[in-house]
Amino acid sequence: MSGNTTLDLAPSRYNPTLDTLYGTMCTACFLFGTLGNATSLLYFSRRGDLSSFLYTCISGIDLAICVSVLPMGLSYLSGRAGLLFDVYTLCNVWGYVFHALTLYSVFYVCFLSVTRAYVLLYPLRKVHKSTIGGISMLHFFTQTVLSSLVFWDGGRFEYSPDFVECTAHTSTRSGRYHSIEHVVGMVTYIAPILPILISSVLTIIKLGSIQELRRAMRRREPVKLSTVYQPFENWLRQDKNNNQGHGLKVKRDASLTILVFTSVYAVFNIPTAICYVFHLVKMDSGQTLSSYFMFDKPGYYFHNFLLNLSIPLNSTINPLVYLARMKAFRCFLLMYLRQIFLYFRLPIYF
Repeated sequence: MSGNTTLDLAPSRYNPTLDTLYGTMCTACFLFGTLGNATSLLYFSRRGDLSSFLYTCISGIDLAICVSVLPMGLSYLSGRAGLLFDVYTLCNVWGYVFHALTLYSVFYVCFLSVTRAYVLLYPLRKVHKSTIGGISMLHFFTQTVLSSLVFWDGGRFEYSPDFVECTAHTSTRSGRYHSIEHVVGMVTYIAPILPILISSVLTIIKLGSIQELRRAMRRREPVKLSTVYQPFENWLRQDKNNNQGHGLKVKRDASLTILVFTSVYAVFNIPTAICYVFHLVKMDSGQTLSSYFMFDKPGYYFHNFLLNLSIPLNSTINPLVYLARMKAFRCFLLMYLRQIFLYFRLPIYF
C-alpha cells in the first residue's frame, strides 16, 4: 500500500539518530512481539469459543507481522542498506505478505468488535463458528487475490531506502491511479474503521446498562428489565447458572477487553487511515503523500512511522492487553514459565 512513488533524496540527509531509534523499535517488535504473540496463539488455539477463534486469527497475523518487521529493523540500523531486501525473491514475497497481513489484521479487529456488539444487542441469538469461519475464508481468498494484482500486469516489489521497505512498482499506470492494487489496498484498510467505531459505541452503551443492572442485583432491588436492559430479560430467566449476575459480569469483562483492544487499534491505525484518505482525495490533483512528507520536513519520519511502525507496534502491544485483561491468560503464562524454570532446574519464586 505504499504505492509506486518513491522519493529521490540524498541519503546524507537522513537522520542517523532517528534511523537508529526506528531500527531499535523494529527489533524490539520482532523480539517481544514474536514471543508474546506466539504465547497468545498457543493459548487461544486451545479454547473453543467464538472470541477465542477470532483472537487466534489475530494472534497468528500479529505473529507474522512481528516476524516480518525484522528486515526493516536491520535496514534502519545499517544506514538504510537493503540487506535482506536486496534478495529479489525475498523482497517480492515480503512486499506482498506484509501489506496483505495489515489488511487481514484490520478485518479481524473489525470482525471481533462487530460480533461483540451483536452479542450484546441480541444475547439470545447464537453466532455460529462455521458462519464466521466461512466469512473469514471468503475474505482471505478475496484479499489474497486483490493483494496480488500488482503482479498481474508485470509489476514487482523493489526496495526503497526512502520508505525502508519493498514498495510496489507496476509497468502500466493510468492517469488517475498508480495501480489498482494501491487504491484497493487503501480503501480496504480504511473501510473497516466506521464499523469498528459504530460497534464500539454500541458496546459502550450496552455496558452502561449491564453495569446498572448488576448494581441493582447486588443491592437486591427490584429491577424492571424491560426498561433497563430489554434484550437480557429472557436470557437472565433462562440462565440458571448466572449466580446473581455472574453471567452478566462475564459478558461485561469480555466486552471491556474488546473495547480496550479496539482502542489500542484505533490509536495506532486511525492516523494511518487518515493519511490514506488524504492520499485518495489528493490523487485528482496529482499530489501524493510524498510531496507532503519529504524527509527534510518534520513530517517525513512521522510518515515513516505510520507506514512502517504503527502496525507492528500495535501487534506487539496486543499480548500486553491480553495479559492485563485476561486472568486465564495470566495463569496459562505462569504455568508455562514454571515448566520452563523446572526444566532448567531454576528456583521458582512465583
